[in-house]
Amino acid sequence: MRYMSLIFICFCVQINLAQDLLNSPLLSEDPINQKRWVDSLYNAMSIDEKIGQLYMVQVYSNKGKAHKDAIIKLIKNK
Repeated sequence: MRYMSLIFICFCVQINLAQDLLNSPLLSEDPINQKRWVDSLYNAMSIDEKIGQLYMVQVYSNKGKAHKDAIIKLIKNK
């Protein structure tokens, strides 16, 4: 009975995630709807958030702790 409950919960979570993906405007084939969605997000951003979209931090997983600390410092200090 325990396994059936777990399976049911996993099934419900999968259905919920699939519905979110189906309703995603980025997966839509309607470019006007996609642009409207992107514009709505962009227009809701503060000036700092818009400026933040211009930056890309290079992060490497094969570097050491010093690299990780430097990246965290960059993120926290904007």
